[in-house]
Amino acid sequence: MIYNVIVYLIMVLATSVYGGEIDGVIYDLGQELKGASVTLADQTITTDAEGKFVFENVPPGEHLLRIVHPDGKTVKQESVFVLSDGYTPFAFDFSEKILTLGEVMVYGEPVIEATPGKQTMKVSEVLRITGAANDPLRALQILPGITAPNSVLAGLFIRGGGPEDNAYYFDRVYLSYPYHFVGLATTINSAAIKSVDVLAGGFGAEFGNAQAIIDIQAKPPERERLSFTSDLNMIMSGLMLESPLGKKGAFYVAGRRSYADLIVPLFIEIPELTKFPGFWDYQTDFDYDLTPEQKLHFSTFSSNDSMEITLTQNSNIGDDNDGVDSDIIGKSHYINGFGAQSLALDSSFGESLTLQSTLSHRTYTLDFDIGSGHYYFKEKPGFYALREDADYEINPRHRIQMGGLFETGDYKITAYFPRIPNSEEQARSSNSEDERFDEENFVKSDISKCFTSTDGYLQYRIALADWLSLKLGTRASYFNMTSDVTIDPRASLSVQTSNSVKLRAAWGIYHQNPTPAQILPEWGNPDVYASKATHYVLELERDIFHSDANIKVAGYYKDLKDLITEHTKDVYRNQGMGYAQGLEMLLKYHSSERFLGWLSYTYSLSRRKDNPKATERLYSFDQTHVATLSISYKPTPNWELGMRWSYNSGTPIAPEVGDLRKPANHRLDLRFARTFHIGKHPLDVYLDILNAYNYKGSISTSNNAQEYIDYEEQGVPMPRIPYFGVSMKF
Repeated sequence: MIYNVIVYLIMVLATSVYGGEIDGVIYDLGQELKGASVTLADQTITTDAEGKFVFENVPPGEHLLRIVHPDGKTVKQESVFVLSDGYTPFAFDFSEKILTLGEVMVYGEPVIEATPGKQTMKVSEVLRITGAANDPLRALQILPGITAPNSVLAGLFIRGGGPEDNAYYFDRVYLSYPYHFVGLATTINSAAIKSVDVLAGGFGAEFGNAQAIIDIQAKPPERERLSFTSDLNMIMSGLMLESPLGKKGAFYVAGRRSYADLIVPLFIEIPELTKFPGFWDYQTDFDYDLTPEQKLHFSTFSSNDSMEITLTQNSNIGDDNDGVDSDIIGKSHYINGFGAQSLALDSSFGESLTLQSTLSHRTYTLDFDIGSGHYYFKEKPGFYALREDADYEINPRHRIQMGGLFETGDYKITAYFPRIPNSEEQARSSNSEDERFDEENFVKSDISKCFTSTDGYLQYRIALADWLSLKLGTRASYFNMTSDVTIDPRASLSVQTSNSVKLRAAWGIYHQNPTPAQILPEWGNPDVYASKATHYVLELERDIFHSDANIKVAGYYKDLKDLITEHTKDVYRNQGMGYAQGLEMLLKYHSSERFLGWLSYTYSLSRRKDNPKATERLYSFDQTHVATLSISYKPTPNWELGMRWSYNSGTPIAPEVGDLRKPANHRLDLRFARTFHIGKHPLDVYLDILNAYNYKGSISTSNNAQEYIDYEEQGVPMPRIPYFGVSMKF
């Protein structure tokens, strides 16, 4: 309270006495809402056909808006901070959180209902995270329990697991390739994203075959007017066009391309690099209302990474003078990408039943060769999938959810190459030159297998009392490559002890199928089967500072069995075991649009045994302490200042040196952003200073002890990097 008063007095003294303006838009289900009532003090305005309202000559300071849905049954109160003689934008969507008068219930489910372990980040928040380069998956690293391998790459390690334990979805479709060049940038344009949900563990039966879920929600296209968005930063440039299609439809087209491959060769000549690394991606979306109850949705999205190197006998690579190995002379190329298309139908049957149906097709490509085809690896799976999700509200206290997923397709690999290890096998490599590249370890393969999986789930939610909610569910899965049916029961309990305190607990079993590299003949072992994890989660959440802030504390334990690990004779076996446990804290301060702060801390421990006789060891991605502080502050509507400080313990150096760890990493990022207006069109300019105090921690990913110590002594750091970007919307 004292803090709010001080901030208010400072801002009033720093600005003139003239009133400001609140320009707002009210939405419902992502569409502008006509007829909503917005009240400020004793003045009430009804939104127009575009859902807009304007309050003029508003005194500077914090104000409370009361928003009532046209149906008269739902209401919400939101705070907004107004500066003098300034333009203050405001937007609110009833579908995100609706309170029903008299019942104190979230629309359609009890107010205490929430998924344990779930964190949601809106794109509007992503754009304010310093050091994330406006990238949604990079921004997730400020959340507890989530970290990355180093300061450069963005692949996520969640609650003691590795990248293979995560499943990514965009617009209800599995995202085969979430990152350009193993973490440089997300393959989905942030302009096409509404929000990102992270389900770190203990989630319900609607998802399977993973230990953690990153569910990216697509942004609906603009339905009222033609708009054009451009974005330019130091890595890539992007464009997005949105437009209505009559009164019932709308579409957008978005695309991005890196340009280092166009610019760098003009200034730096690298004869061997005949195609500088580059990437592109695009997303399209078409929405059409067949009827008020049925909405059709068609989308496509794709990405591609590529580079090419040409070596001759005289090419200067490495530190020796032995020349180039004859096996790698010639052209070597790398191509990695995906493509997906989906057709979805969202249907409402009265006020109680909704059905989402999605038919999709996706492909993935990994194609590289070395030495003009002397060594090569070409992987190109293609899958068709049908996903159904139904939600039936029996009454305000009882709800049933059910659905299923059927997926089938061919997995093709043509190769003469060593078996490709997973991320932990790579991390645990004890040799600077991996023994897998000895000629006798190469695999020659031309294989195509049909992969088919069928999943179904059923969940029942019941509000046992106004303060107590229970969710029971189960998921059944069949995978043709193992011929096994797995049953995953799950349960969660939510308790509300007061209006601002919520307690949640969850338990569940989570099976994870073998990867193609683990189960395909010639590459793995056809006899391996799904690994098993049991999750236990306890979570406490409370609003503090008069609901201006929210604090969440969670503890988790994961019991891991039947892990697929390397075996000398059979390549792989279900012989591993282990556990992951941790304590997480997240404090989020969001008193107004002017100030947004995040403080997170994670203590975790993850250990493994590769077989029953092996010695228990630290998991290769174990990080004991991870802490992040992120602050965004707008002293005026047009200026924004931000900072982020992060710290994480070093990962273990495995396996021959015991519990020796790499040095801890920490860094400070700063942001300076300014919004200009060209007429009514905003032009946003930002500058991020990455690693502002130039911490000299190594960015090496090697786990070889001597090699890493040498890197540290040589001081190979992540340098201080200025990162500039500009965007404009018409």
